[in-house]
Amino acid sequence: MKKLGFLLSVFVLSLVLTGCGKSNKLVCTMKNEQSGIGEMKTTATTYFNNKGNANKVDISIDYTATSESTAKTVYNTMKSTYKDIKLDGKKVIIKQSVEPEENDEDITRKEAKKQFEQQGYTCK
Repeated sequence: MKKLGFLLSVFVLSLVLTGCGKSNKLVCTMKNEQSGIGEMKTTATTYFNNKGNANKVDISIDYTATSESTAKTVYNTMKSTYKDIKLDGKKVIIKQSVEPEENDEDITRKEAKKQFEQQGYTCK
């Protein structure tokens, strides 16, 4: 399941991008069309503290399937992985927030942007 692998890679990347405090943000988006089954838009918003280190990442995944049955399959596959997941007809909406952990490395805005762009995101 390419979708599951992609979603998990986004989540793992978000775990790397954490630190402490908050002041500005970096918004990165990616659209991924999956031939014949739907389209997924992922938005990762990384917040930075006054020292310029990442301290939180909010991820929003909006998946629009070509059919309600495909959306239900995606929803049923992902509901055990994500707490905040909703099924609305042909849409599956996932929200995920990642808070810092004590042993996480500090990531700067420049480093976060580079990592997201290497994954295919467009960042502002």
